[in-house]
Formats: sequence, structure tokens, C-alpha cells
Amino acid sequence: MVPWIRARSTRADVADHFRALRDAHVPEKRGGLTPAVLVDGADAVVFGDIRQTVRATGREYRAGCALRLTVEDGAITRYHVYEDSLTVAQALAGDAVAG
Repeated sequence: MVPWIRARSTRADVADHFRALRDAHVPEKRGGLTPAVLVDGADAVVFGDIRQTVRATGREYRAGCALRLTVEDGAITRYHVYEDSLTVAQALAGDAVAG
């Protein structure tokens, strides 16, 4: 189970999402790239490449991701994350990570 991958609908839920991400990874061993950002009015899609190291297992992983965002009146009103959850789950379990 990946603790941050679940439905969320409140500000508190979103804050918990980011705390779970922070707590699960080694901050000094993270990185990523954002090769493309597409914007259409209030909506945007951000394509990325995540590089993390799981604190509990020491496993490094790299996974593609996309974020779908909507910004209204200066606030993010939609934040959907699409990621390679199999690679993330394998790293959390300590399994060999596909690469």
C-alpha cells in the first residue's frame, strides 16, 4: 500500500498527502524534472519525472507522473496526480524496482 495514493477532498486531506510524501522519503535524495507544462485557461497539466529514495527500505525509484491542476481566484481547486504507482509500491515494499 502506498500511503499517499488515495482519494482526498479537503484541505486537511491534501496537507496529509504532502506530509505522507515527506515522511516516506529521504529529502536529500530526491529530485525530478518537469519537461512540459500545458495550460488552457484555468487548467494545466504538468508532466514530470520523479526521483525519490524510500526512507524505510533505502530503495531508490524513478517514476513518470502527470499533475492535472485547476487554479481559480489564485487558489488550486483541483490537484490530480497520475503516477507510476507500481514502481512506487515496489520501492516501498523493498522489491526490485522496474526501471
